[in-house]
Amino acid sequence: MGLVFAVSAGSVVLFEIPLNTAMRGVGTVPALIAGYMLAAAGFALMGVVRTGPALLLATLLWTGAEMMVFPGLMHCVSQLSSPATKSRNMSLYAAVMNAGLMVAPQLALILAARTGPASPWYLASFTIGAALTGLLALTRRRTSHGR
Repeated sequence: MGLVFAVSAGSVVLFEIPLNTAMRGVGTVPALIAGYMLAAAGFALMGVVRTGPALLLATLLWTGAEMMVFPGLMHCVSQLSSPATKSRNMSLYAAVMNAGLMVAPQLALILAARTGPASPWYLASFTIGAALTGLLALTRRRTSHGR
């Protein structure tokens, strides 16, 4: 498992800035949709794959998604906040994200011990799929009301 996180961290160090630069012209919603799709697929694959190379490929998928989603969510929070609440909202966003990144692995270990090693990956995939569904519904609703 350590290799998975080493590949993820190394990929972020090597590719986050080039990926964000390449996506500069892509809107926030398309970036979030693509990121959520890649994350859901990558996490689901983590539960399915049984070989080292496939595991590393799945890791690259969800890591790439992470590099798209986190800046997109930050941009959304920033844009949706009023000038008076922007600092507070960005701080709360950062705090919740950091807390989630610290707590999620511990919860995943507890879940895996009770239900099997693939279950945390499937739960993450399902949760992100639900977020994607909500984002798509909001996007469709906004598009249909805008016409």
